[in-house]
Amino acid sequence: MNGELAEREREILDMWPRYEDGEYLWFGDAYVDTDGDANEVQAVELSEACADLVGLEGFHTGFKPGERVKRPAPEVLDADGVEIKVGDTAWDDDGVEMTVMSLVGELPGHVTTHSKNPPVTYSINPKRLTHTHPDSWERLEEDAEKNPLRLLQGRRPQTRHVRELRGVQGPRHRASRQEAGGGGAMNLYIIGPVTGKPGLNREAFAEARAELVAAGYNARIPHDFIPESATHERAMRMSLHNMLDNADGVALLDGWIGSEGALTEYEVARACGIKMLDVRSWVEFAKAVR
Repeated sequence: MNGELAEREREILDMWPRYEDGEYLWFGDAYVDTDGDANEVQAVELSEACADLVGLEGFHTGFKPGERVKRPAPEVLDADGVEIKVGDTAWDDDGVEMTVMSLVGELPGHVTTHSKNPPVTYSINPKRLTHTHPDSWERLEEDAEKNPLRLLQGRRPQTRHVRELRGVQGPRHRASRQEAGGGGAMNLYIIGPVTGKPGLNREAFAEARAELVAAGYNARIPHDFIPESATHERAMRMSLHNMLDNADGVALLDGWIGSEGALTEYEVARACGIKMLDVRSWVEFAKAVR
């Protein structure tokens, strides 16, 4: 009889739902139900076909034998203590509007967001985000309480957020790596509208390069190596080849989003994990890390 009972217990344990790390669930434990929501175990129903977790309000979630149960991700809170969820619209401490793309960033504890202007993906500390629009009355009142003069003086743009943009290293960081046997200044490749622009937009590219070089970067433009006689297809091949082989980062020139070629370069760079910022943000980043 005892042997039969032990065997039955083993069968129950084999059927009992477990988390992905192998830990058994128990009543009151949290789990992710079939709707993808966090729920709480109220009862467990076992059958040969599945283990059925009964959650709050009688919501049932079935798991096949051997299928693991997911734990809910811990809440990620913004600067105001409001929970951040994927798809939320939030603003950083510079007032830049962003969409939350993932609760996992490139640095521990960060989330991944995407801003429309400039259209760049960021890895950022959630404590520097807020769900409250920067110009809302609540935000103005908070600013007034903390620093009454700030409203009169105007908000001075802050640049410290660029330190955390997707793990990008600035020219000074690269210089320190050079001293340790690494590379020199960061190599940036500038992309933007060319086709149909007067002079192939060379002047705008040259001005952007001058800004970046003055900030401490190495910067290259497509006009350096692509002949004016090249077809669009040939020019794209040459541009992509140079970007992928030599660029540590990509600088986005004004108007790039309206260029078919620049959009292609942007998508390739993003797929390959190359860091991208607009020209102004690269310059601000260089100043911030000095």
